Amino acid sequence: MHFPTATTEEREAILDLVRSRRRRLADGWLNVREVATGDPARLPEIPAETSPQDAAAWTLAARVL
Repeated sequence: MHFPTATTEEREAILDLVRSRRRRLADGWLNVREVATGDPARLPEIPAETSPQDAAAWTLAARVL
């Protein structure tokens, strides 16, 4: 089975979405813990170089996809 790779425009659209969600998360529009884990009291388990805000922003982008 062949899966095509994303075009440059598609990658940019996803990255724009992640950037805009990170801004909304930073501004307090969304609860980082709740978005990333479904539980507002629990932090997500993430790699050391990743922030909970990153996890939440990419979770939102994955939901769109």
